[in-house]
Amino acid sequence: ISVSDATICSGSSVNFASSDYTSHGSFLDFNWNFDDSNVSTNQNPSNSFDTAGIYNVNMIYQENSSGCKDSLQLVVSVVDFPIAGFSSTADTVLFICPGDQVSFTDTSAASIGIDYAWNFGNSFTSTFANPGTFYTTNGDYDVELIVTVPAPYGCSDTTIQTYTVKGPSGDFITDLSGPICRLDSVLFTIDDTVAVDTFYWDFGDGIVGSPGLSPVSHQYTFVPPGGSFPSKLIMMNSDSSCLVPIQKNVDIYQVIADFDRNINDIDTTICLGTPYPLT
Repeated sequence: ISVSDATICSGSSVNFASSDYTSHGSFLDFNWNFDDSNVSTNQNPSNSFDTAGIYNVNMIYQENSSGCKDSLQLVVSVVDFPIAGFSSTADTVLFICPGDQVSFTDTSAASIGIDYAWNFGNSFTSTFANPGTFYTTNGDYDVELIVTVPAPYGCSDTTIQTYTVKGPSGDFITDLSGPICRLDSVLFTIDDTVAVDTFYWDFGDGIVGSPGLSPVSHQYTFVPPGGSFPSKLIMMNSDSSCLVPIQKNVDIYQVIADFDRNINDIDTTICLGTPYPLT
């Protein structure tokens, strides 16, 4: 006897097969017991196993002419389908702010170990049980989790939840064409805004501008150690729950004064009134 699949998920139907004995015109009777209260007298029956467990399938065969009989057994292993589920750190908020990290926690139910396949709807995926991701752009994102019982079973379940990313977005432009000198001013202008209720500037040199001013000019009075100031536009929505920064660097020329003396081996001690070359 044989079975089409001996490792299945609950609710699956499998096919059984047995060979017949026809020599000298003799035939066999078949009596199947599937160990789940189902029986059959067909030579090649099928049966659906609805509950997880180990099933010892027994088939008794009897020769018509002689009445001789014997039995054969095989085992079918059945596991329950997993039930996919998850929660997230964004479940208690109306929407996610752009740039926020969202952490996901698996809440799936499974009788044995399962594999995970996440799709966060933002081109990122994961196979971890409890992953996380970032959303940088406003919109609706369908997060899909597929949980699968590993081979040889292979049964799976899928769940999808939709998350909304909603917050201020925009950009800013400057009149920069390259690095500037110390004491030069830069003009900042907010641009391409969506859902921005208020904003302010952080010029990167310790000065923060008044809210809502654009365009605004700012003078840089010193050269930073790295030669660059991280200027930022910080945008907020109406309830200030989302703060979205946009950063662009302002590069400052590092001009260092210096000179050489004693050119061409001229003595460093000279007479009063004698010209002395400096470079």
